[in-house]
Order: sequence, then structure tokens, then C-alpha cells
Amino acid sequence: MKVKFWGVRGSIPTPLTPSQLKSRIAAVITRIQPCDLENLESRETFLDNLPPYLFGMVGGNTTCLEIRTAGDKLIIIDAGSGLRELAASLAKKNEQIKEYHIFFTHFHWDHLQGLPFFIPAAYAKGNRIYFYSTRRANSST
Repeated sequence: MKVKFWGVRGSIPTPLTPSQLKSRIAAVITRIQPCDLENLESRETFLDNLPPYLFGMVGGNTTCLEIRTAGDKLIIIDAGSGLRELAASLAKKNEQIKEYHIFFTHFHWDHLQGLPFFIPAAYAKGNRIYFYSTRRANSST
């Protein structure tokens, strides 16, 4: 099983501010050695070896988790703004997933706001989306 966090932020998406980005870039620059700039491979190796707090990003998008099972089933926990990033990743990899299982922990906006942007699932003919929640669907209007 593999788990990837596409968003962990509460309430509203919060991207890096310009000053936070500048601080990260400055920290990366201090680590560069001449051998890290010799060619494409050395640059890629340098970037791949940066610590997650400099090269990664945690917390920008609202809640969305991707779970891949041993049978390569795709399970999604919550549909926050991170779902848009997940959709972009699926499109880039040209994954042909036909079933999506989306579990909602609760129905606050920060756990739903990515759903309209989940293009692979929503707009591809023949795809099936299964929704699960902790509450029963209310049949009355």
C-alpha cells in the first residue's frame, strides 16, 4: 500500500508566500557546490537529495489523500483542493483508471472544494466514481 498526501491544510488553501519561497531558495543556494552544476544529471541529483523541508511542500492544499492498494486500486480520502493536484498528476502520467473510490470524512467545504476540478474521473466516459461517507444519505428534501 502506498499513501500520498496531496493536501493537509485546514479551512483554506495556503500557498507559499513570496518571502517563504525566497527563504527556501536562499537555503538551497547555500548548499550548491560547483560539481552540482556540471550537467543535467548532477543538477537532478542535487535536487533529489535536498531535504523535504526545502524541496517539498506540506500544507498548501486542503485535505486529500491518495491510497494505492496492492492491487493498484485508487482510494481517495476527502476531496479538498489537493484533489486538483492529484487529477493533474493522473493526467500527466496518462493513467487509465476506470474506478475511483472517494471517502469523505465529513462535509466541510475544505474537504469538498477540489471535487469540481477532478477532471479524469468526472469527464471521462465510462469511468465510475463511488462515494462513501460516515453519514447515511438523507433521502428527504
